[in-house]
Amino acid sequence: GSTTFFTALDLYIEDQGRLTVSLLSLIKIMDGKGATYNQGELLRWLGESVLYPTNLLPSERVQWFPIDDHTAKCTFTYKELSLFFICTFNASGEISEMQTRRYMDEKHMETWVIKLSDYQEMNQVKIPTKFEVLWRLPKGDFSYAKFNMKTVEYNITEQF
Repeated sequence: GSTTFFTALDLYIEDQGRLTVSLLSLIKIMDGKGATYNQGELLRWLGESVLYPTNLLPSERVQWFPIDDHTAKCTFTYKELSLFFICTFNASGEISEMQTRRYMDEKHMETWVIKLSDYQEMNQVKIPTKFEVLWRLPKGDFSYAKFNMKTVEYNITEQF
């Protein structure tokens, strides 16, 4: 993603997670890799799977366990990583919140939350178009990203 002041690149390629952040798209201020980034970047991919809902269908790697009428645990297992989200569903059966534990830095895990809303059909797929991503910390929620999807393209074979 890009903002006025920085560019962030989240990657999970060949079983390796990586996060690079550059100031003004020129000066690299972060280049994170290793086990904590493997976990974090694969969690990011799993959280973004609401944009590709078939990723969340039960399978060898994805399992769902009901908690109550509006909550379920989604687990994802890939090689040595076992990840999960606690998913909350709204009255329409859409995922409205996803919560898990994620490394906030290389040593500390915190609660990481994705809030989802305004589901719309885009390219024949019903997806959330508004996202808020935050850390749920002991001193209160720290919201660090808000996204409004305008368009989505599927089945594009070109490199982005």
